[in-house]
Amino acid sequence: MFRKQYGDVTIAEEIDVPKRGRVLCMTKEDETSAVYMDYCGFSLPDGTNAYVFGNKLVVVTRWAQMSAEEENAVSHGELQLVFAPFRFLQGALKIGDYDWSDITFTLYHCMRYMNDESRPVDEIVFIFCDKTTGEIVADREVKLPSPLDEYLRQSMLRSHENAFLDFSYPKYLEAARTDETRDFCDVLYDALLELSQDEMRIFRDMDADYVPQGMYITISPENEVIAFEQRENE
Repeated sequence: MFRKQYGDVTIAEEIDVPKRGRVLCMTKEDETSAVYMDYCGFSLPDGTNAYVFGNKLVVVTRWAQMSAEEENAVSHGELQLVFAPFRFLQGALKIGDYDWSDITFTLYHCMRYMNDESRPVDEIVFIFCDKTTGEIVADREVKLPSPLDEYLRQSMLRSHENAFLDFSYPKYLEAARTDETRDFCDVLYDALLELSQDEMRIFRDMDADYVPQGMYITISPENEVIAFEQRENE
């Protein structure tokens, strides 16, 4: 069973979670809150989801029946990211020589308990899963240099300003309690996707190679940021 510590954030596989079954669970030290991340199952589409929690950007990519070539790419290939500084951050991921794929930001920073707003987003954690078998094929931890850590902190703050859901916590808890299929995380994720759907639609109409004011980041096979730049408007 996968279980690993990233700073004060723990990510672990859990099974038989009510309303979910098998998931990755993300927690912070000395706190009872948990974030559930779907990563396997026949009905779960291939794709990439991102979560901002514990001052980490956690990026989970699921592919079905990974080939040896694909496993090598996610484990040892160069990674590229592009972030668009919208009201709600949008982004895409490129793995090795494969095409860009959109990132769905499932969990933005929207409640005070999720992150420390005075600290930067200090790293990106990539988790690559074979969604058919549930195997965690690779995990990669990338420390963020300045000013990328501050760039993501500002993006986090902007998300909180635009999705200030601190006072909605009791409402979402009650909604989850009375819903037969959705838990608290589902209720929160649905609310955030509804808030950010306009930005998502705009970004997905863009060419990921030419995002105006996009922040482009290149990560080496050794998990180091080796290049970054913010593009000018075309």
